[in-house]
Amino acid sequence: MSKPDLKLALKDYEMTAEELYEFLTAEPPKYAAIGSLRKTGSPIVDGIGYEWTGEDLYFSMRGTRAMVKRLRRDNRVCLHVMNIAYPVMWARIEGRAEIVDDPGFERTLRIMHRYMAPESTAQDIKDFDLEEFDKAYVEYGRTMYRVRPEYIHSHDSRKQAALYELSTGKRLDPRA
Repeated sequence: MSKPDLKLALKDYEMTAEELYEFLTAEPPKYAAIGSLRKTGSPIVDGIGYEWTGEDLYFSMRGTRAMVKRLRRDNRVCLHVMNIAYPVMWARIEGRAEIVDDPGFERTLRIMHRYMAPESTAQDIKDFDLEEFDKAYVEYGRTMYRVRPEYIHSHDSRKQAALYELSTGKRLDPRA
Protein backbone atom coordinates (compact mmCIF):
# COMPACT_ATOMS: atom_id res chain seq x y z
CA MET A 1 0.00 0.00 0.00
CA SER A 2 1.42 3.41 -0.95
CA LYS A 3 1.69 6.24 1.54
CA PRO A 4 -0.85 9.07 0.94
CA ASP A 5 0.50 12.43 -0.19
CA LEU A 6 0.02 14.38 3.05
CA LYS A 7 0.73 17.74 1.37
CA LEU A 8 -2.05 17.13 -1.13
CA ALA A 9 -4.42 15.85 1.54
CA LEU A 10 -3.94 18.95 3.69
CA LYS A 11 -4.51 21.16 0.65
CA ASP A 12 -8.06 19.77 0.51
CA TYR A 13 -8.75 21.37 3.89
CA GLU A 14 -7.41 24.85 3.08
CA MET A 15 -9.78 27.80 3.33
CA THR A 16 -10.67 29.74 0.20
CA ALA A 17 -9.88 33.49 0.17
CA GLU A 18 -13.52 34.19 1.08
CA GLU A 19 -13.51 31.64 3.92
CA LEU A 20 -10.22 33.03 5.20
CA TYR A 21 -11.62 36.58 5.23
CA GLU A 22 -14.72 35.43 7.10
CA PHE A 23 -12.63 33.48 9.61
CA LEU A 24 -10.18 36.32 10.30
CA THR A 25 -12.85 39.03 10.58
CA ALA A 26 -15.68 37.14 12.33
CA GLU A 27 -17.13 38.17 15.66
CA PRO A 28 -16.12 37.66 18.33
CA PRO A 29 -12.64 38.68 17.24
CA LYS A 30 -9.85 36.15 17.60
CA TYR A 31 -6.41 36.98 18.91
CA ALA A 32 -3.26 36.12 16.99
CA ALA A 33 -0.06 34.60 18.30
CA ILE A 34 2.82 36.39 16.61
CA GLY A 35 6.27 34.90 16.49
CA SER A 36 9.41 36.98 16.04
CA LEU A 37 13.12 36.33 16.56
CA ARG A 38 15.35 37.32 19.45
CA LYS A 39 18.86 38.49 18.61
CA THR A 40 20.08 34.99 19.54
CA GLY A 41 17.84 33.65 16.78
CA SER A 42 15.49 31.87 19.17
CA PRO A 43 11.76 32.45 18.60
CA ILE A 44 9.42 34.26 20.97
CA VAL A 45 5.63 34.51 20.73
CA ASP A 46 3.30 37.29 21.84
CA GLY A 47 -0.46 37.68 21.67
CA ILE A 48 -1.98 40.55 19.68
CA GLY A 49 -5.22 41.95 18.35
CA TYR A 50 -5.21 42.59 14.62
CA GLU A 51 -7.14 43.84 11.59
CA TRP A 52 -7.33 41.81 8.38
CA THR A 53 -8.23 43.67 5.18
CA GLY A 54 -8.32 40.65 2.90
CA GLU A 55 -4.83 41.50 1.65
CA ASP A 56 -2.83 42.73 4.63
CA LEU A 57 -2.80 42.21 8.38
CA TYR A 58 -2.32 45.22 10.67
CA PHE A 59 -1.37 45.39 14.35
CA SER A 60 0.14 47.98 16.64
CA MET A 61 2.53 47.80 19.56
CA ARG A 62 3.28 50.21 22.36
CA GLY A 63 6.62 51.80 21.55
CA THR A 64 8.13 50.49 24.80
CA ARG A 65 7.53 46.81 23.97
CA ALA A 66 10.57 44.63 23.30
CA MET A 67 8.93 43.37 20.10
CA VAL A 68 9.32 46.84 18.54
CA LYS A 69 13.08 46.52 19.02
CA ARG A 70 13.10 42.94 17.70
CA LEU A 71 11.14 43.90 14.58
CA ARG A 72 13.55 46.77 13.86
CA ARG A 73 16.36 44.22 13.84
CA ASP A 74 14.54 41.42 11.95
CA ASN A 75 11.02 42.06 10.71
CA ARG A 76 10.15 38.48 9.76
CA VAL A 77 7.01 37.29 11.55
CA CYS A 78 4.68 34.35 11.65
CA LEU A 79 1.12 34.84 12.92
CA HIS A 80 -1.21 32.06 13.96
CA VAL A 81 -4.94 32.66 14.44
CA MET A 82 -7.08 29.81 15.78
CA ASN A 83 -10.65 29.36 16.92
CA ILE A 84 -11.35 28.00 20.39
CA ALA A 85 -13.92 25.30 19.64
CA TYR A 86 -14.22 22.20 17.50
CA PRO A 87 -14.17 21.96 14.56
CA VAL A 88 -10.64 23.34 14.57
CA MET A 89 -9.91 26.16 12.17
CA TRP A 90 -6.67 28.10 11.91
CA ALA A 91 -4.66 30.34 9.64
CA ARG A 92 -0.91 30.90 9.58
CA ILE A 93 0.39 34.04 7.92
CA GLU A 94 4.09 34.55 7.27
CA GLY A 95 5.62 37.79 6.09
CA ARG A 96 7.50 40.89 7.11
CA ALA A 97 6.13 43.46 9.54
CA GLU A 98 6.74 46.90 8.08
CA ILE A 99 6.08 50.14 9.93
CA VAL A 100 3.30 52.23 8.38
CA ASP A 101 1.79 55.59 9.25
CA ASP A 102 -1.27 55.71 11.47
CA PRO A 103 -2.35 59.37 11.63
CA GLY A 104 -4.16 60.15 14.87
CA PHE A 105 -3.87 56.48 15.87
CA GLU A 106 -7.00 55.88 13.78
CA ARG A 107 -6.29 52.25 12.87
CA THR A 108 -4.74 51.52 16.28
CA LEU A 109 -7.90 52.65 18.05
CA ARG A 110 -10.18 50.85 15.59
CA ILE A 111 -8.33 47.58 16.27
CA MET A 112 -8.39 48.14 20.02
CA HIS A 113 -12.11 49.01 19.98
CA ARG A 114 -12.86 45.77 18.16
CA TYR A 115 -11.54 43.93 21.20
CA MET A 116 -12.17 46.34 24.08
CA ALA A 117 -15.35 48.33 23.38
CA PRO A 118 -18.01 47.58 26.02
CA GLU A 119 -20.21 45.92 23.37
CA SER A 120 -17.37 43.66 22.20
CA THR A 121 -17.84 39.99 23.01
CA ALA A 122 -14.03 39.61 23.19
CA GLN A 123 -13.88 40.98 26.72
CA ASP A 124 -15.93 40.86 29.91
CA ILE A 125 -15.22 44.29 31.45
CA LYS A 126 -18.29 46.36 30.70
CA ASP A 127 -17.98 49.16 33.24
CA PHE A 128 -15.11 51.36 32.07
CA ASP A 129 -14.65 54.67 30.29
CA LEU A 130 -13.55 53.86 26.73
CA GLU A 131 -12.64 57.48 26.03
CA GLU A 132 -10.23 57.53 29.00
CA PHE A 133 -8.94 54.10 28.01
CA ASP A 134 -8.22 55.45 24.48
CA LYS A 135 -6.02 58.21 25.93
CA ALA A 136 -4.06 55.80 28.13
CA TYR A 137 -3.73 53.31 25.25
CA VAL A 138 -1.85 55.76 23.02
CA GLU A 139 -0.20 57.85 25.75
CA TYR A 140 3.28 56.37 25.25
CA GLY A 141 2.95 56.09 21.48
CA ARG A 142 2.16 53.12 19.29
CA THR A 143 3.91 51.67 16.26
CA MET A 144 1.60 50.44 13.50
CA TYR A 145 2.73 47.46 11.42
CA ARG A 146 1.46 46.00 8.20
CA VAL A 147 2.19 42.40 7.29
CA ARG A 148 1.87 41.73 3.59
CA PRO A 149 1.59 37.93 3.51
CA GLU A 150 4.32 36.04 1.71
CA TYR A 151 2.73 32.71 2.63
CA ILE A 152 -0.67 31.77 4.04
CA HIS A 153 -1.59 28.27 5.17
CA SER A 154 -4.96 27.48 6.69
CA HIS A 155 -6.97 24.52 7.87
CA ASP A 156 -10.72 24.01 8.22
CA SER A 157 -11.36 20.67 9.87
CA ARG A 158 -15.04 20.86 8.87
CA LYS A 159 -13.84 19.95 5.37
CA GLN A 160 -11.90 17.02 6.79
CA ALA A 161 -14.76 15.92 9.07
CA ALA A 162 -17.09 15.77 6.07
CA LEU A 163 -15.01 12.83 4.81
CA TYR A 164 -15.30 10.75 8.00
CA GLU A 165 -17.99 9.18 10.13
CA LEU A 166 -17.45 11.13 13.32
CA SER A 167 -18.73 8.41 15.67
CA THR A 168 -16.23 5.81 14.39
CA GLY A 169 -13.51 7.82 12.66
CA LYS A 170 -13.89 5.66 9.55
CA ARG A 171 -13.44 7.31 6.17
CA LEU A 172 -16.69 7.60 4.25
CA ASP A 173 -16.92 5.93 0.86
CA PRO A 174 -16.58 8.79 -1.67
CA ARG A 175 -18.68 6.77 -4.18
CA ALA A 176 -21.65 6.64 -1.82
